[in-house]
Amino acid sequence: MQDHKEHTMNYYGFTTEEQYNKFIELSEGPMSNFPQELTDYAKAECNRIGFCGEVLFGCIATYVKYCNGIPAKDLYGPAMKVQNAEEAQEHLDRIIEYLLFRNVGWDYDHASDVALQNLGYFAGYYDAETHERVNHLFNTTHPIFGNDY
Repeated sequence: MQDHKEHTMNYYGFTTEEQYNKFIELSEGPMSNFPQELTDYAKAECNRIGFCGEVLFGCIATYVKYCNGIPAKDLYGPAMKVQNAEEAQEHLDRIIEYLLFRNVGWDYDHASDVALQNLGYFAGYYDAETHERVNHLFNTTHPIFGNDY
């Protein structure tokens, strides 16, 4: 019989210890932190595989959230509402964490560069005030047009 780690690695197709450890790290915490649709999915998945403890429950919910992808509007959109440097850093940290999880092998600097370029690009779809505020708070620019709006 497989232990929890071996089962999780096989089930999700993880090939490295790093993927597994990051997955477990992201899935820790109270189950109530997960949105209802993820909770419902995780419960159904636990019933399907017949193996469900709090850790696996969290893993499944995290897998759906991080591995199936977050739409750009959900990843970068909230950052367009940021009003101060502290909020900006919190949003940037979450985006980088997501990018590092989705792209095993990326280092922090690369994920940070991608996040900042995407924030600059995404802000280009907003009004001038939002565009300027985001560029200032995240210290970024549009990757093609720079600060010209």
